[in-house]
Amino acid sequence: EHDIAVLPLLDSGRIVAPLNENSLMRLVFEDPQQLEKPVAEVMADPLPVLGPDESVKAAIRALSNRTPAVLVAIGDRPIGILTRIDVIGFVSE
Repeated sequence: EHDIAVLPLLDSGRIVAPLNENSLMRLVFEDPQQLEKPVAEVMADPLPVLGPDESVKAAIRALSNRTPAVLVAIGDRPIGILTRIDVIGFVSE
């Protein structure tokens, strides 16, 4: 319903890592028992961080096949997540 592909995992208000649908689905299909593990054991590597004033070009450079999204933050405070799909939608308009 909300088209969420990446969820930020927080620890005391700081983002520690993303949990993305591709990684989660791969884990579940490889071994359904993975669903019983703590989230901290299945989270992905930290996302690249950009400030809200950085360019779309900078976001595109930060995104890759292994990086599903970019965290947008002001200092340590996350304000959004930008995914490849977001960028494709923006560029295609």
